[in-house]
Amino acid sequence: MATTESKQVILEVGAERGSITLVGSQSGGSWRFRVETNESALLDLLEEDDWLEIPQRPWVTDWHAALAQLDGYLWFELYPLAPQSALYPMSAASSARSSSV
Repeated sequence: MATTESKQVILEVGAERGSITLVGSQSGGSWRFRVETNESALLDLLEEDDWLEIPQRPWVTDWHAALAQLDGYLWFELYPLAPQSALYPMSAASSARSSSV
């Protein structure tokens, strides 16, 4: 039986010119994460010949690696657009592991 994965928004922050989204996908009890960006507003400022394709970031399976991807941006200076409840169980589990060490 094949399992289907659906991408969930964990956290989305943005400003006037775009957004940064941490997405997650759960399959068989395991999570994987990736940061995605939407910089489409910048395309309005460029000529079509100047557009660059921004490569997707790789999926990571560790919560701390996901946060490290997010920390490649000044995300904490942006406005929250979509905090999701899925974030809370993962951060709580991470805190529990940290406090038990």
